[in-house]
Amino acid sequence: QENAFLHERIAKLRYLFSHTMPFSRGSASIQEWLISAIYQLHRKKDVYSENKGVDLEAFTTFSFEEFLQNYCAASKRSLAHR
Repeated sequence: QENAFLHERIAKLRYLFSHTMPFSRGSASIQEWLISAIYQLHRKKDVYSENKGVDLEAFTTFSFEEFLQNYCAASKRSLAHR
């Protein structure tokens, strides 16, 4: 349950960060760095498909609920302990 809660919160952060684009350049890199730091804080390893641009998928998905379903189903995410 902790993993599901963390996974949903990370998905929400990705979605909101992608839609707000707080920086004119480098927002995607900063997002990846931030999410990696959060996973490290929780002693988890973030593994996902390198063939997907998660930030672009979040940006082009209209609703968060749809993005969350796609994020959970399509990504090769592993929340294993480090």
